[in-house]
Amino acid sequence: DYELYAAITDSAKDLDLVTATHSANGHVAMMLSKNFLPQESAVAKSVRERNFPISFLLRGLHVRLEDGEATVTEDKFKILKAIAGTDIDSSKGHMLLEQNLKLANDTLHSTLAVLAWPQAMQRGLLGDMNLAEILAADVGRERLELSLAHFEASCTDSAMKILASGLPPNLQELRLSFEGCNKITDNGVSSLMRHLSPKLKLLYLDFIGCTLLTDASIISLAKHLPASLHELQLHFAGCEGIHAGAVQHLKEHWPPALQQFRGSFKGTGVNRNFRHLQEFQAFLKE
Repeated sequence: DYELYAAITDSAKDLDLVTATHSANGHVAMMLSKNFLPQESAVAKSVRERNFPISFLLRGLHVRLEDGEATVTEDKFKILKAIAGTDIDSSKGHMLLEQNLKLANDTLHSTLAVLAWPQAMQRGLLGDMNLAEILAADVGRERLELSLAHFEASCTDSAMKILASGLPPNLQELRLSFEGCNKITDNGVSSLMRHLSPKLKLLYLDFIGCTLLTDASIISLAKHLPASLHELQLHFAGCEGIHAGAVQHLKEHWPPALQQFRGSFKGTGVNRNFRHLQEFQAFLKE
């Protein structure tokens, strides 16, 4: 369990899940990964992961690191001491151990929740698995990246509302992709924007091909942009219901600390892309 602790508390490491299931042809390896495999599309990733056993994830969502055992009892004591960062015989050491274990368990559970999210959403199990509550409970999480691209049937306004309720309160970086999710409407976007962390420094939103979105989505987005933002990427290509006038609302709510911007609006009333902040600001002045 110490290896797992070390992995989940290191932001430079990713956690992928691999297991094997029985089939008529013997054992079949299955993998749930944070990122795409080489040359893998979003659709291919969804197909690869769609039969991953949910029961495996359900157990993991409630695992506690301190319940793990070691072959040698003394080794477990050493592991707990390493997690605490000090001798755990003292009251201070015990307090630090409990604090660090809670942070680690919350990180583990929220990481599993993010990995499980696309398939749980597709199977209609977001509520049954309490993924939003688990994710929101990770108050130490500062970064979240989740792709729900091309989950056309299951990524709806209701799913967006659940995701919004699960956004951790102290996020500084948020990257979400809903490309091709053409059941999302302005209501779904509004639900998401109302729950953004006021501490966000980076926001990446991909709504490419979400054809039901209109000017109301841009207006809601502009209204709820956190003032703390340093970097913003907005992608609404192919959303024909969005017009240049709505994009002008961003001017009224421009985050004062913003330093970088990229956007794609081809196929909208704007019908152009923006490679950097100065280019977009020049457009807003037109």
